[in-house]
Amino acid sequence: MISCKFVSIFLSISILWQRHVSAVKILVEPVIYKRFFPFETDLNFSKDWTDECDVPCVWTGDSPNVDAIFYILTNNWDVFYAYMAKKRAPISIGGSTEGKHYYYLLSNHYFRQIFTASALLASDSEIPWRIRIGDYRELRKVEPNSSPFKMAVSTVFNCNSKNYRERITLELDQIMPVARIGKCLNNKPWPKCRDRDCTKQEALRKYAFCLAFENGDTPGYVTEKVFDCHRAGSIPVYLGTADVLKFVPKGSIIYAGDFKSSFDLAYYLVEVATNESLYQSYFDWKSAPLEADFVRLNQPFWDYKIQCRVCRYVWVTQQGLIWDSETQNESIEPNESNMYNPADKSNSHVRHISDGSDVKIEKESNSTNNLSSYIFLIFCLFSVVLILTFYPFLKVLRVRTLSRLFSKNLRNHCSYHFIISFLH
Repeated sequence: MISCKFVSIFLSISILWQRHVSAVKILVEPVIYKRFFPFETDLNFSKDWTDECDVPCVWTGDSPNVDAIFYILTNNWDVFYAYMAKKRAPISIGGSTEGKHYYYLLSNHYFRQIFTASALLASDSEIPWRIRIGDYRELRKVEPNSSPFKMAVSTVFNCNSKNYRERITLELDQIMPVARIGKCLNNKPWPKCRDRDCTKQEALRKYAFCLAFENGDTPGYVTEKVFDCHRAGSIPVYLGTADVLKFVPKGSIIYAGDFKSSFDLAYYLVEVATNESLYQSYFDWKSAPLEADFVRLNQPFWDYKIQCRVCRYVWVTQQGLIWDSETQNESIEPNESNMYNPADKSNSHVRHISDGSDVKIEKESNSTNNLSSYIFLIFCLFSVVLILTFYPFLKVLRVRTLSRLFSKNLRNHCSYHFIISFLH
């Protein structure tokens, strides 16, 4: 019995030592969108995360020898570019804060043939990317907004939602005043704080209700909106997936899906605003202990940023261990649901090879070749249809201007040369 304890302690120390022997190196590839439209992400490029993560790791913007490549995907073209990119690594991870309801290639089965794992705002993602997720151990300390306050506020910038949030916002505004300070449906300027624009948290803090309306209802698609409302001390009115109830304390939000219509929701908000005890009931969670299951489910995201969890995934995969997407760590007790199954074709692009010491991962060539053929054919057909449809417009374009629209990796394909020769 004592010897077993010593063996388990020795194994634990060995694993911890192995983690710190050499750092995991990850290449950040912002793909084609970054080159034309620079954007900000919560990833820090070219940074050593060894001191902040349990797995020593370095995120770099340019390195020939890396353990994994993290592709930041912002549209369908990025997925295609990631496949065509010349850079290769044993592990490739596709990450995006966009929803599957907007970009179909994020949910297409080809995604699994291109990437080893996904870091998406989705319930089926191996490394869920939670944007500014709220650590409710700290958010409990935020004081609720007190009277007098304004009614409701919306900070939406995108008017092309997939769940009709624009129509619902306007219907709410018929019953109760909604300050629409974002670019979408704007009816008030962004508030000022002295001689500067207020931060989002400062702007939301002036209102009793914060409309945390997502642009789609895809399972797992929960963005920073609901957490920003809690940071400001407002009551979130949430429109989106029901999965949000897993990420916020019970009784802390008003879920729009519980109401038959937007008008019923509006009348209820008026009732809450005029009933002090009912209003304060949405802050009772601040003084009550957080439920154990709620903490267990969210603590991996509170304690570790996406950078650390990606590095941990790479390390676990390199060691040939089983990844548990719920705990965001290696699986301690493998079972039939999370063990690797060679007969499972959903992960046919990954093959585990044992040489007696380490377990390596490599791409399966057959699925890659099939994917290449399909994409090549679809792209060529799309180009022909596009040319036949818009020939009068394409004829007046300069070849030089057209060339700039294509990345260097696409110039070797039929569509580029076909269009250039056609215009000549």
